[in-house]
Amino acid sequence: MVDVLNSPAVNGAIEHYEMIDQVVDAVVPHLLETKGWYEMDETEREASLRYLVGQANSEESLRQSLSELGVYDYMLSWSDVDPNNKTSLEAQALVKALGGLVAKNGALVNIHFWDFDLD
Repeated sequence: MVDVLNSPAVNGAIEHYEMIDQVVDAVVPHLLETKGWYEMDETEREASLRYLVGQANSEESLRQSLSELGVYDYMLSWSDVDPNNKTSLEAQALVKALGGLVAKNGALVNIHFWDFDLD
């Protein structure tokens, strides 16, 4: 059985995405000041979502940030992680390693848009 929390492959992938998040954190605040949601291309939207989720401490704060950006047509799933539950922590590690969305407080976030048409 693989120990997910101590896996070099998982931890290496998490480090990779943490470096990407550092770039996102440096660039996206300026992007959010200069462009609205519907003016952004797909890459800018993905980076903006990654940033907003990474800054959120609660589902409500994330919904507020999305609303301020003018985003309304979405479905959001927010799953808090129990820091005392190994399975929960392993799920969080795998989501991070795969580049998924993890909030500032460690919650796992999934967002679906139905107006993501850029044509």
